Amino acid sequence: MPVAFILAPFTSANIVRPTLLACLYCTIPQQLVGNYHNRLAPSAPWDAHYEPMGLLLSRLRPDLPLTALDVASTGGTAWICLSASPDSCYARPTKATTEMKERSVSLHAAMDKNGYSGVYRIGPMTASPPAVPAVVK
Repeated sequence: MPVAFILAPFTSANIVRPTLLACLYCTIPQQLVGNYHNRLAPSAPWDAHYEPMGLLLSRLRPDLPLTALDVASTGGTAWICLSASPDSCYARPTKATTEMKERSVSLHAAMDKNGYSGVYRIGPMTASPPAVPAVVK
């Protein structure tokens, strides 16, 4: 039985919709998206009605067993965009969300209140800029 893993730690808003559409037509999607985008439950700190990509995918493809992992790191840097503008994107510091330095995956007995099936501990993070530079029009 195929399992779709929806992981983090980053995506850009202009990638979410095409990624979701691609998931609708594949048999074993393994998508890497941001921590809020991968949740299987609604809501976010900035919008109680937010419906993340993971939740939408679970509704559109109920035949796919989905696993959404909350990425936990010991801190570092991540390539983060604050808007759709390419010049809002650069390496930014991140806070630690776990003290465990060893890489590991643990699954919860049931989905937690945030819509995660488990935790993916990655240790320290290092920002990686896009492989292809943004095209400025």
